[in-house]
Amino acid sequence: MKKIPLILSLVLVGEIAFATNFVCYRYVDGKPTGGFLNVKASSQEEAERISKEKYKKLGYSLDYTKCKRAW
Repeated sequence: MKKIPLILSLVLVGEIAFATNFVCYRYVDGKPTGGFLNVKASSQEEAERISKEKYKKLGYSLDYTKCKRAW
């Protein structure tokens, strides 16, 4: 029974360890608007989804976001 929490904690630690930093830009009418967000995600698609949610939460209008890895 104690193995289940241990396995779940190892899975969560593994997901955090493989997260990558992304820099995401906001676009309106096909043009970048300036400024960016730093996002930690496991894939580019996830980073774009997270950044879109963050921009909307901050009250910015946008059509889409583009993210690239921050080296």
